[in-house]
Amino acid sequence: MYRLLQGINDNGSSAFALLELALNLGNFTYKNAVRFAWWAVEEAGLVGSKYYVDRLTPEESSKIALYFNFDMIASPNTGYFILDIDCTDGPFPKIGECPPAGTIHIRETFQSYYTNTAKLKTSPVVVTNRSDFQPFVNAGFPVGMLHTGAN
Repeated sequence: MYRLLQGINDNGSSAFALLELALNLGNFTYKNAVRFAWWAVEEAGLVGSKYYVDRLTPEESSKIALYFNFDMIASPNTGYFILDIDCTDGPFPKIGECPPAGTIHIRETFQSYYTNTAKLKTSPVVVTNRSDFQPFVNAGFPVGMLHTGAN
């Protein structure tokens, strides 16, 4: 049973959440296009997301304003974790490099929502080189990530 729940959390929870977001996006007004993507083979080296980013043309890259990564968002431990990366920690090619412009703003926006609107306590998390946002960071895109923890 544990393995089943872990599999549903690690792959299924985010996939279902993205589908729900896509189904409800029509209820909102927005100016920009929104692209949803489901990556494969994360645990074996971020294969799907890396493949995607590596093949973006300059024109395609110029159309991407930011990247959100939702990973394991249905953990039974119900923690609320927000990706917290800045110039003092990874996941950059070299520790000490700063995240792409906009990354800290995304983190602060998530934090503000959880604290002020949802009235939920969050914890920062630093995930280095093991989630699908990494290829986007390496390519210079602002990133944000939410998850509820592993297992």
